Amino acid sequence: MPAGLPGNTLVENQANPSGGNPVIGSVVIFDPLSGPKGSPFDSKKFDYSTGTPPGWDATTKVPILLNDPLNVSSGALSTGIGYGSPPVIGPISHPAYSNAVYGIRSAGFTDDYKPGVSTPVPADSADSRYMYIGGGKDAIVDGTDTGPLPTGSNGYPPGWYTSQPVPYVTGFAIGGAGNGGSRDAGAGPAFTSFGLKTVTATGAVANGAAVEAGWVNRSNIALVADQSVFGLGTAATAAPTLDEPEDEEDEEILASGLTAEEEEELAEEDEEDEVENGNEGVFRRVVRKAKTSAKHK
Repeated sequence: MPAGLPGNTLVENQANPSGGNPVIGSVVIFDPLSGPKGSPFDSKKFDYSTGTPPGWDATTKVPILLNDPLNVSSGALSTGIGYGSPPVIGPISHPAYSNAVYGIRSAGFTDDYKPGVSTPVPADSADSRYMYIGGGKDAIVDGTDTGPLPTGSNGYPPGWYTSQPVPYVTGFAIGGAGNGGSRDAGAGPAFTSFGLKTVTATGAVANGAAVEAGWVNRSNIALVADQSVFGLGTAATAAPTLDEPEDEEDEEILASGLTAEEEEELAEEDEEDEVENGNEGVFRRVVRKAKTSAKHK
Protein backbone atom coordinates (compact mmCIF):
# COMPACT_ATOMS: atom_id res chain seq x y z
CA MET A 1 0.00 0.00 0.00
CA PRO A 2 1.28 3.51 -0.61
CA ALA A 3 2.40 5.36 2.49
CA GLY A 4 -0.12 7.60 4.18
CA LEU A 5 1.03 10.79 5.93
CA PRO A 6 -0.22 11.84 9.37
CA GLY A 7 -2.41 14.91 9.20
CA ASN A 8 -3.53 14.32 5.62
CA THR A 9 -7.10 13.37 4.81
CA LEU A 10 -8.00 10.12 3.08
CA VAL A 11 -8.54 12.01 -0.17
CA GLU A 12 -5.10 13.65 0.13
CA ASN A 13 -3.40 10.34 0.86
CA GLN A 14 -5.15 8.75 -2.11
CA ALA A 15 -3.81 11.56 -4.29
CA ASN A 16 -0.26 12.75 -3.55
CA PRO A 17 0.20 13.78 0.09
CA SER A 18 2.89 16.19 1.22
CA GLY A 19 1.97 16.55 4.89
CA GLY A 20 1.16 20.22 4.54
CA ASN A 21 0.09 20.53 8.16
CA PRO A 22 3.42 21.48 9.79
CA VAL A 23 2.41 20.25 13.25
CA ILE A 24 1.17 16.73 12.56
CA GLY A 25 2.47 16.38 9.00
CA SER A 26 5.95 15.34 10.10
CA VAL A 27 8.24 13.58 7.66
CA VAL A 28 7.71 9.84 7.32
CA ILE A 29 10.08 7.49 5.55
CA PHE A 30 9.25 4.51 3.35
CA ASP A 31 10.55 2.05 0.79
CA PRO A 32 10.34 3.41 -2.79
CA LEU A 33 9.24 -0.05 -3.94
CA SER A 34 5.98 0.23 -2.00
CA GLY A 35 5.55 3.75 -0.58
CA PRO A 36 4.74 5.80 -3.71
CA LYS A 37 1.48 5.35 -5.56
CA GLY A 38 1.78 2.86 -8.41
CA SER A 39 5.14 1.55 -7.17
CA PRO A 40 5.97 -2.14 -7.81
CA PHE A 41 4.60 -3.37 -4.48
CA ASP A 42 1.76 -0.89 -4.15
CA SER A 43 -1.61 -2.41 -3.29
CA LYS A 44 -3.21 -4.36 -6.13
CA LYS A 45 -6.70 -5.49 -7.08
CA PHE A 46 -8.14 -7.84 -9.70
CA ASP A 47 -8.77 -6.34 -13.14
CA TYR A 48 -12.11 -7.87 -13.99
CA SER A 49 -12.39 -5.90 -17.23
CA THR A 50 -10.24 -8.43 -19.09
CA GLY A 51 -9.16 -12.05 -18.99
CA THR A 52 -10.82 -15.46 -19.28
CA PRO A 53 -12.44 -15.87 -16.84
CA PRO A 54 -12.45 -12.15 -15.95
CA GLY A 55 -9.39 -11.24 -13.89
CA TRP A 56 -7.30 -14.23 -15.03
CA ASP A 57 -4.79 -14.66 -17.84
CA ALA A 58 -5.95 -17.64 -19.90
CA THR A 59 -2.40 -18.47 -21.01
CA THR A 60 -0.32 -18.02 -17.85
CA LYS A 61 -3.16 -18.90 -15.44
CA VAL A 62 -2.19 -16.04 -13.12
CA PRO A 63 -4.32 -13.10 -11.91
CA ILE A 64 -4.42 -9.86 -13.87
CA LEU A 65 -3.85 -7.10 -11.34
CA LEU A 66 -4.10 -3.32 -11.28
CA ASN A 67 -2.82 -0.84 -8.74
CA ASP A 68 -5.51 0.11 -6.24
CA PRO A 69 -5.22 3.88 -5.71
CA LEU A 70 -7.99 3.94 -3.10
CA ASN A 71 -6.22 1.59 -0.70
CA VAL A 72 -3.63 3.48 1.35
CA SER A 73 -2.22 3.08 4.83
CA SER A 74 0.24 4.61 7.23
CA GLY A 75 2.81 2.28 5.70
CA ALA A 76 5.87 4.22 6.79
CA LEU A 77 9.17 2.40 7.14
CA SER A 78 10.00 2.01 10.82
CA THR A 79 13.77 1.61 11.06
CA GLY A 80 14.25 2.34 14.74
CA ILE A 81 17.55 4.05 13.98
CA GLY A 82 16.53 7.67 13.82
CA TYR A 83 16.39 8.45 10.12
CA GLY A 84 13.85 11.14 9.32
CA SER A 85 13.46 14.87 9.60
CA PRO A 86 13.73 15.82 12.42
CA PRO A 87 16.14 15.04 14.09
CA VAL A 88 18.07 18.25 13.81
CA ILE A 89 21.68 17.60 14.80
CA GLY A 90 23.69 20.31 16.51
CA PRO A 91 27.44 20.90 16.23
CA ILE A 92 29.87 19.69 18.91
CA SER A 93 33.34 21.13 19.31
CA HIS A 94 36.24 18.79 18.53
CA PRO A 95 39.90 19.52 17.71
CA ALA A 96 40.19 16.92 14.92
CA TYR A 97 36.89 17.45 13.10
CA SER A 98 34.66 20.29 12.06
CA ASN A 99 32.07 20.98 14.74
CA ALA A 100 29.23 19.99 12.40
CA VAL A 101 30.83 16.69 11.35
CA TYR A 102 31.61 15.72 14.94
CA GLY A 103 28.04 16.56 15.94
CA ILE A 104 26.79 14.20 13.22
CA ARG A 105 29.17 11.46 14.35
CA SER A 106 28.16 11.89 17.97
CA ALA A 107 24.53 11.43 16.96
CA GLY A 108 25.42 8.10 15.37
CA PHE A 109 25.29 9.18 11.74
CA THR A 110 27.68 10.06 8.91
CA ASP A 111 28.02 13.30 6.97
CA ASP A 112 26.77 13.17 3.35
CA TYR A 113 25.09 9.83 4.04
CA LYS A 114 22.12 8.77 1.89
CA PRO A 115 20.10 6.16 3.80
CA GLY A 116 19.57 3.00 1.76
CA VAL A 117 22.05 4.14 -0.90
CA SER A 118 25.38 4.90 0.75
CA THR A 119 28.16 2.48 1.59
CA PRO A 120 29.89 3.00 4.97
CA VAL A 121 32.53 5.22 3.25
CA PRO A 122 30.06 6.87 2.37
CA ALA A 123 29.77 6.52 -1.42
CA ASP A 124 26.83 5.64 -3.61
CA SER A 125 26.41 1.86 -3.86
CA ALA A 126 26.15 0.31 -7.33
CA ASP A 127 23.23 -1.86 -6.21
CA SER A 128 20.76 -2.40 -3.37
CA ARG A 129 22.85 -4.67 -1.11
CA TYR A 130 23.02 -1.94 1.57
CA MET A 131 19.26 -1.45 1.45
CA TYR A 132 18.11 -5.07 1.50
CA ILE A 133 19.57 -8.34 2.73
CA GLY A 134 20.88 -10.12 -0.36
CA GLY A 135 19.97 -7.11 -2.48
CA GLY A 136 16.24 -7.73 -2.10
CA LYS A 137 15.75 -10.05 -5.05
CA ASP A 138 16.68 -13.58 -6.13
CA ALA A 139 16.47 -15.36 -9.47
CA ILE A 140 16.88 -18.96 -10.62
CA VAL A 141 20.07 -19.09 -12.69
CA ASP A 142 22.20 -21.74 -14.36
CA GLY A 143 25.56 -22.70 -12.89
CA THR A 144 28.65 -20.93 -14.20
CA ASP A 145 31.43 -22.90 -12.48
CA THR A 146 33.61 -24.55 -15.13
CA GLY A 147 36.27 -25.24 -12.48
CA PRO A 148 38.33 -24.55 -10.60
CA LEU A 149 36.16 -21.62 -9.44
CA PRO A 150 36.93 -19.10 -12.20
CA THR A 151 36.27 -15.40 -11.68
CA GLY A 152 32.55 -14.71 -11.70
CA SER A 153 31.60 -18.30 -10.91
CA ASN A 154 28.52 -18.82 -8.76
CA GLY A 155 29.93 -22.07 -7.41
CA TYR A 156 27.64 -24.46 -9.32
CA PRO A 157 28.33 -26.32 -12.58
CA PRO A 158 26.31 -25.71 -15.75
CA GLY A 159 23.00 -27.54 -15.56
CA TRP A 160 22.56 -26.88 -11.86
CA TYR A 161 19.88 -24.24 -11.41
CA THR A 162 20.01 -22.41 -8.09
CA SER A 163 18.59 -19.31 -6.46
CA GLN A 164 21.11 -16.44 -6.64
CA PRO A 165 20.95 -12.82 -5.39
CA VAL A 166 19.98 -10.36 -8.13
CA PRO A 167 20.02 -6.87 -6.55
CA TYR A 168 18.17 -3.82 -7.76
CA VAL A 169 20.53 -1.46 -9.60
CA THR A 170 18.30 1.63 -9.70
CA GLY A 171 15.42 2.99 -7.65
CA PHE A 172 16.66 1.84 -4.24
CA ALA A 173 16.82 4.27 -1.32
CA ILE A 174 14.84 5.29 1.72
CA GLY A 175 12.22 7.75 0.56
CA GLY A 176 10.70 10.54 2.60
CA ALA A 177 7.69 12.85 2.49
CA GLY A 178 5.98 15.38 4.74
CA ASN A 179 6.21 18.99 5.90
CA GLY A 180 5.56 20.02 2.31
CA GLY A 181 7.64 17.27 0.70
CA SER A 182 5.63 15.12 -1.73
CA ARG A 183 5.37 11.35 -1.50
CA ASP A 184 5.02 10.67 -5.23
CA ALA A 185 7.77 11.70 -7.64
CA GLY A 186 7.92 11.52 -11.40
CA ALA A 187 5.21 11.50 -14.03
CA GLY A 188 3.40 8.32 -12.99
CA PRO A 189 1.32 6.25 -13.07
CA ALA A 190 4.20 4.27 -11.51
CA PHE A 191 5.58 6.99 -9.24
CA THR A 192 8.98 6.97 -7.56
CA SER A 193 10.13 8.89 -4.48
CA PHE A 194 12.52 11.47 -3.05
CA GLY A 195 15.51 10.22 -1.05
CA LEU A 196 17.30 11.61 2.00
CA LYS A 197 20.83 12.82 2.72
CA THR A 198 22.68 14.16 5.76
CA VAL A 199 23.31 17.84 4.97
CA THR A 200 24.59 20.80 6.99
CA ALA A 201 23.44 24.41 6.98
CA THR A 202 26.02 27.12 6.34
CA GLY A 203 23.62 29.83 7.54
CA ALA A 204 19.95 30.33 8.35
CA VAL A 205 17.70 27.86 6.48
CA ALA A 206 13.92 28.01 6.78
CA ASN A 207 11.72 24.93 6.58
CA GLY A 208 11.16 24.23 2.88
CA ALA A 209 14.42 25.92 1.80
CA ALA A 210 17.50 24.21 0.41
CA VAL A 211 20.15 23.24 2.97
CA GLU A 212 22.52 22.15 0.21
CA ALA A 213 21.90 22.07 -3.54
CA GLY A 214 19.22 19.46 -4.23
CA TRP A 215 18.39 18.78 -0.56
CA VAL A 216 15.61 20.60 1.29
CA ASN A 217 14.96 21.21 4.99
CA ARG A 218 11.69 19.46 5.89
CA SER A 219 12.25 19.32 9.64
CA ASN A 220 9.75 22.13 10.39
CA ILE A 221 12.63 23.80 12.29
CA ALA A 222 14.51 26.86 11.07
CA LEU A 223 18.17 25.84 10.97
CA VAL A 224 21.18 27.94 11.89
CA ALA A 225 24.76 27.55 10.73
CA ASP A 226 26.40 24.17 11.46
CA GLN A 227 23.12 22.41 12.25
CA SER A 228 22.58 19.23 10.24
CA VAL A 229 19.46 17.41 9.12
CA PHE A 230 18.33 14.65 6.78
CA GLY A 231 17.34 16.79 3.82
CA LEU A 232 14.73 15.54 1.35
CA GLY A 233 15.88 15.38 -2.26
CA THR A 234 14.44 17.46 -5.06
CA ALA A 235 15.36 14.91 -7.76
CA ALA A 236 13.15 11.85 -8.13
CA THR A 237 14.65 8.42 -7.59
CA ALA A 238 14.86 6.28 -10.71
CA ALA A 239 12.42 3.49 -11.44
CA PRO A 240 13.65 0.20 -9.97
CA THR A 241 15.43 -2.23 -12.30
CA LEU A 242 17.09 -5.56 -11.67
CA ASP A 243 20.69 -6.58 -12.19
CA GLU A 244 19.70 -9.57 -14.31
CA PRO A 245 22.35 -12.30 -14.43
CA GLU A 246 24.02 -13.08 -17.70
CA ASP A 247 22.69 -16.47 -18.64
CA GLU A 248 22.15 -18.61 -21.67
CA GLU A 249 18.67 -18.86 -23.09
CA ASP A 250 16.44 -20.49 -20.53
CA GLU A 251 15.64 -24.14 -21.22
CA GLU A 252 12.75 -26.10 -19.83
CA ILE A 253 13.83 -28.34 -16.99
CA LEU A 254 12.05 -31.70 -16.99
CA ALA A 255 10.97 -33.65 -13.92
CA SER A 256 14.29 -35.50 -14.06
CA GLY A 257 16.12 -32.22 -13.52
CA LEU A 258 17.54 -32.34 -17.07
CA THR A 259 16.78 -30.34 -20.19
CA ALA A 260 14.93 -32.03 -23.04
CA GLU A 261 18.16 -32.17 -25.05
CA GLU A 262 20.09 -33.80 -22.20
CA GLU A 263 17.28 -36.30 -21.62
CA GLU A 264 17.25 -37.24 -25.32
CA GLU A 265 21.02 -37.78 -25.41
CA LEU A 266 20.93 -40.01 -22.34
CA ALA A 267 18.00 -41.99 -23.76
CA GLU A 268 20.04 -42.72 -26.91
CA GLU A 269 23.01 -43.83 -24.80
CA ASP A 270 20.75 -46.06 -22.68
CA GLU A 271 19.27 -47.67 -25.78
CA GLU A 272 22.71 -48.42 -27.21
CA ASP A 273 23.86 -49.81 -23.86
CA GLU A 274 20.84 -52.13 -23.66
CA VAL A 275 21.36 -53.40 -27.23
CA GLU A 276 25.04 -54.11 -26.60
CA ASN A 277 24.87 -55.39 -23.01
CA GLY A 278 21.34 -56.71 -22.48
CA ASN A 279 20.11 -56.86 -18.89
CA GLU A 280 23.30 -55.27 -17.59
CA GLY A 281 22.56 -52.20 -19.70
CA VAL A 282 18.98 -52.12 -18.44
CA PHE A 283 20.25 -52.23 -14.85
CA ARG A 284 22.62 -49.29 -15.49
CA ARG A 285 19.75 -47.24 -16.98
CA VAL A 286 17.55 -47.82 -13.93
CA VAL A 287 20.38 -46.87 -11.54
CA ARG A 288 21.24 -43.75 -13.56
CA LYS A 289 17.64 -42.52 -13.54
CA ALA A 290 17.30 -43.12 -9.81
CA LYS A 291 20.48 -41.16 -9.08
CA THR A 292 19.46 -38.29 -11.40
CA SER A 293 16.01 -38.06 -9.79
CA ALA A 294 17.46 -38.01 -6.28
CA LYS A 295 20.05 -35.39 -7.24
CA HIS A 296 17.43 -32.90 -8.45
CA LYS A 297 14.85 -33.33 -5.70
